[in-house]
Amino acid sequence: MVSSLQDIFLDFLYPVQTQALIKRLKRSTNAHQQAAQSLKQCSRNYTSIATGLIYSTVEGSDQLRQDHEADIATNEEQGGSQTRRIHELFNAQGSGSSCDALWQEYQDLLERSEVLSSQELLRMLRCLRASKSSTDAERLLALFESIPVHERRAIYYSYAISAALKLNDGGTAMYIHREALGRLHSPVGTSAILSHAVMQEDWKLAIATWHVFWSTGIGYYTRNDIWAGVEAMPLPTLMTKALAAADFAISEIGSPGSEDPSAARDFALEVIRRSFQVKNVAFSDKTWQRLQEKMRIFREHDAGLKTLPIDVLSIEQALSHIDATCRSAALDQYRDLRQRDADFVPGKLLLDSLLDRIAITRSTETMWMVIEDWRRHYGKLDIRVYHRIAKNLSRAGDTINVHKLFEAYCADHGKPRDTTLYNALLQAHHRRADPEEAVRVLDGLRKSHGFLPDVTSYNILIQAFARVGDVEGAMTWFEVLKESDMKPDSRSYFPLMLVYSKRGDRDTVLDLLQEANAEGIQPTKAMIDVVVLANANSGRLDEAEKLLEDALDMEFNGSRTHMWNIVLNAYALRKNLGEVTRLHRRMREAGVSSDSMTYAALLTSLAVAKQPWPAYKVLKKVMPQAGIQRSVLHYAIVMGGFLQTKSYEEVFIVYKDMFEQGLSPNISTQNVILRAAASVGGTSVSGATEGQADYARARQVLDQTIADLDPLELASSEPRKFVGPHRLDEAFTSSYFEYMIFLYGKKGAFQKVSEVYDQYIKIADRFRKRDTESPPPMRMLSALLVAHNRAGNNEEVDQCWYLALDKCESLARKANAKDLSEPNWVLLSRRFIINHPLQHYLDHLGEQSRFDEMNNVVNDLLRSGYDLTHRNWNTYIQYLAGSSSTPHLLLAFILTESKLMPHWLGWETMGRHPKMIKYRFKGMAKDMLKDPAKRAPTYLTFVRLTAAYVDLGFGRVKRKKEGVEELEASGRVRRTLDAVRNLPMIDDREQRTILNRGSSSS
Repeated sequence: MVSSLQDIFLDFLYPVQTQALIKRLKRSTNAHQQAAQSLKQCSRNYTSIATGLIYSTVEGSDQLRQDHEADIATNEEQGGSQTRRIHELFNAQGSGSSCDALWQEYQDLLERSEVLSSQELLRMLRCLRASKSSTDAERLLALFESIPVHERRAIYYSYAISAALKLNDGGTAMYIHREALGRLHSPVGTSAILSHAVMQEDWKLAIATWHVFWSTGIGYYTRNDIWAGVEAMPLPTLMTKALAAADFAISEIGSPGSEDPSAARDFALEVIRRSFQVKNVAFSDKTWQRLQEKMRIFREHDAGLKTLPIDVLSIEQALSHIDATCRSAALDQYRDLRQRDADFVPGKLLLDSLLDRIAITRSTETMWMVIEDWRRHYGKLDIRVYHRIAKNLSRAGDTINVHKLFEAYCADHGKPRDTTLYNALLQAHHRRADPEEAVRVLDGLRKSHGFLPDVTSYNILIQAFARVGDVEGAMTWFEVLKESDMKPDSRSYFPLMLVYSKRGDRDTVLDLLQEANAEGIQPTKAMIDVVVLANANSGRLDEAEKLLEDALDMEFNGSRTHMWNIVLNAYALRKNLGEVTRLHRRMREAGVSSDSMTYAALLTSLAVAKQPWPAYKVLKKVMPQAGIQRSVLHYAIVMGGFLQTKSYEEVFIVYKDMFEQGLSPNISTQNVILRAAASVGGTSVSGATEGQADYARARQVLDQTIADLDPLELASSEPRKFVGPHRLDEAFTSSYFEYMIFLYGKKGAFQKVSEVYDQYIKIADRFRKRDTESPPPMRMLSALLVAHNRAGNNEEVDQCWYLALDKCESLARKANAKDLSEPNWVLLSRRFIINHPLQHYLDHLGEQSRFDEMNNVVNDLLRSGYDLTHRNWNTYIQYLAGSSSTPHLLLAFILTESKLMPHWLGWETMGRHPKMIKYRFKGMAKDMLKDPAKRAPTYLTFVRLTAAYVDLGFGRVKRKKEGVEELEASGRVRRTLDAVRNLPMIDDREQRTILNRGSSSS
C-alpha cells in the first residue's frame, strides 16, 4: 500500500527526469540503497518540513514523528564524539580516494539521528565530489535528494550536477540545473553540463542547456562563465567540436522533422565564435578553413544571417598564428569580408594587426588596400603604424614598397622628424644584399631631405657590406663612423668581426674585440660566437672547443646553442662524423639545447660522409619527434647528399617531399636540382648532338629557376649552400650559371657557353648596381676557364686566370696586408681558395708544355701564402715528370719528396692484388679531401715518376743526366726513389701507355 501510494505521489509531483533518477537509484549498489533508505528515515535532521513531506504518506506518521523526536533526545549526548570522529575522517580523506569509511561513519551518525551543520554537510558533499568512485557519485546524488528544496544552495547544485555528469546521466544533470536556474536565477553547473555535452558531442543536451538562457531572454548566453568549461578545452579540440556542432546544425537545417534548426545553428555559431576568439595558439589551418566553409553554408541558408563579429574574430585569430599559411588565409578572409558586407567597418586594432602581418606575408596589394581602408575610416595613418610597417617591409627586403611607404608618409606628415623611416630605406637594401644601392639612397636622402645619419644608419651600411663579404666597403664605413662625432657601438663592431671570422682572420677579430673593450663596449654573446667562428674557420678547433667550455660559466643573456653549432658544422664539413657525434653528446651533457641548425650540422655530417639515407631518416622522423621545424636548408643538405652518391632520382623524391611540407625552393635546392637534372639527362638520353644529352633537362630547370629568381630571397637569414667564401649577391645570381657553363664547356658546346654567360651578365645587371665593372665570381671564372681551355681559346684562359687572381686577392687578403709584393699576405684559412681555377690552369699550361710558366705560377702563389691541395700538387708534379727538361724532372722528384711523401704509408699498406692497390689509392684520395693540408702521391704520379726515373738514369752506373748523381747521393729524394723502384707491375692503361709495359712483360 505504501509503495503504491509513493509511486502515485512521484508520478504526480515529479517530472520525467526526476522519475528516471529515482528509478536509477533503485537499481544502484547495495551501499547506495542503504544510504538512500537511511537518508529517508533520518530526513528530520535537515528540516521538519522535509520530514513531514516524506512521512505524510505513511500510516502511523505521528508515532514515527514522536519516535524520531525521542531518538534525537536520546542521542544528544553521543553526538559530540561521533561528529568529532567524522571531522577526523574529513581531514584524513585523500583527494580522489573512495569515501567508504567516511560514508559508513556517516551512516552510523544517521542511525543515531545526529544533525550535521550546513558546514559539515558541505564538507561531506565536497569529499564525495572529490572521489573518483562512481558509487560516491551516486551517494552524493542521494544526499542531495535528501536536502529540502528550499535549503539547496548553489554549491549543492553544482556538486550534484557534477556527480550526475560523472555518471553520464545528462537527464538528471539537466533537471537539477533547471531547478537551480528557476530557484536561484543563476547558471549553476551550466558550464559543466555544456562542456560535458560538447565533449561527448551530445548536441541535443548541449543545445537544451544553452537554449534555456537564449529562450528566457535573461541574457545569460552572453556570459562567459557558462562557457568556461568549453573554453578550457585545447584549441584543436575545441575547433574539432565546433566543426561537429556545425555539421549537426546543417543536418538539422536539412531535416524536415527538426523542431528548431535555428537553435542548432545559433549554438554552432556560438561554439565557432568561442573557438575563434582564442589567439596566439597553434591550430590547424585546414580546420580553420573548414569552419569558414560551415559559416558560408549557414549564410546561404539564411541570407539575413550576420556573422560579421565571428568573421572578425577569425581574422584576428589567423593573424596571431606563426604559420604564414594562416596569415595569408586571414588576408583572403579580410578581402572577402570587405566585398561581402557593405556595413563592415574594421576597427583600428584589426587594421593595425593586418598591417603588422602583411609585410611578413609580402602581400603588398593587400597592404595598400588596408592603408586605404584606414584612411577612409580614420584619416591619416598613425606615425607609429608607418614606422612598424616600414620596419617589417625593410626586414623582408621589399625596397619598392618601403620607398612607396616613405612617399606616403611624407604626403601625410611631411618630412620625417626622426631617422626611423630613413633607416628603414637603408635596411631594405641591406636585406637585399645591395650595399651599393644603400649608399646611393643615403646620398639621395641627404640632398633631398637633409637627412643626417645616426649611428644606426652607419651600422646598417657596415652590415650591408659585411653581409656580402665586402671587407673593404665595411671597413670604409666603419672609419667614416669613427671620424664623425658619434662613437661606434657593439652593432658597429659585430658585423666587422663576423665578416673577418668568416674569412678565418682570427687575429683581426681579436684586435677588433680588444678595440671594442678599450671603447668601453662589453663583449656580447654574439661577439663570443664570432670568436668561436674565427677559431673554427682558421682551423683552431681545439681553441674553439675550449671557448665553448669557458662560455658555460660566462654570464650573458641568450642561448649558447649557436656557438656549439658552429663547431659542430666545422667538424661536419671536415667529414669527421665521429667528432660530430662526440661534440653533440657533450653538448647535451652541458645542458645546451639543440635547434634547427644543430640538426643541419648533423645532416651535413651524414651527407658529406655519403650517408644520405640515414640523413633522410633524421629529416623525416627524428626531427619531427624532437619538435624541430624542418626548413629548406635541411632538405637542401639531404638532397646534396643524394647528389654526391649519384642517387639522382632520390634527389627529386626529397625535392617533392619538401613541396608537400609547404616549403618553397631557394638558391640551395635549385642548385642541387640543376645538377641532378643535368646528370639524369646525361644518363637517360642517348644519340643527342654536342652535349644535348647532358644539358637538355638541366637547361629546362635553369630557365624555370631564372624565371622564378627573386632577390627578396636574399632577405632570408638562413644559411645557403653553394655560397661559401664568395659574395652573397654574386653567388645568388651566378651559382645557377656556373654549373651550366662548366657542363657545356666540358662537352664542347662552346656556343652554349657564350649564350649562358651573356644571360648571366643580363641577370647580374638586373640584380645589382655597381659603379664599376667587377669580374665574374670565382666559380664562374673557374667554369669559364674550363670552357675556354676546351675551346682552345688560350688568351681567354689566361684572362680568366688573371681575373681569378684578382678575385682571390680580395677574398684572401689579410686585413693588415698593405703591400702585396711582400710574402705571406694570404690568410691561412683562405690559402686553398685558388685551388679550383689553379687546377684547370695547370691543365692548360701542361697541355701546352708551358712548364716554366707553370713553375712561376706555383712559386708566386706559394710566396703569397697560397697552398696547393693533394690534387693540385699531384697534377703539377705529373706535368713536370712528363717534361723533356732535366731540371723539371729533377724538380718533380724533389717536390714529391717534400710535399707528398710525408703522408705516404708505403707499398706494404697497399696490398698485392692490382685491384686492391687501385682501390687503396682511391680511398687515400678521399681521405685527403677531408683535410686539404694532407697530400700523398697518386698512382698516376708514381707511374709518371717511374718514366722520369728511367729517363734521368737513376740506378744506372753510366749515362746519368746532369744533376741526377748529386741528387741521389744527397738523400733528399730517398723515399721517393724507393717508392718508384718498388712500383708494382700492373697491366693497365697507365703503365702500358706511359711505361710501354705490355701484357707480356707483366
